[in-house]
Amino acid sequence: MVDLLCGPLQGNPFGPHIPSMFGNLDAPRRIGAFFIVIDPARFAGGATIAATVEQMARALADEPGAPRLPGDPELAHQAERLDAGIPIEPGLAAQMRDWSARLGVAAPV
Repeated sequence: MVDLLCGPLQGNPFGPHIPSMFGNLDAPRRIGAFFIVIDPARFAGGATIAATVEQMARALADEPGAPRLPGDPELAHQAERLDAGIPIEPGLAAQMRDWSARLGVAAPV
């Protein structure tokens, strides 16, 4: 469906008929895009959709293997970095200390 909406509906090729990204760099690829905007308030479940999505997310998180939702890895990394700071590769840390000494400023690491 996505291929139809983004390709032929827009007058563009679809699937295997889309030119290679690096085949002919001088020719446009003619790839299309399709955007749809939905106002949840216009549907019967619109008033409760936020609570329903939250309920669905909690149910999914309780499944075996604890699947993660979009944004979960980012939230976990944010919490780690707020707690322990941003990890810096040892070689970069050494360069930062070296430049700090050269410039006579306190090293950030």
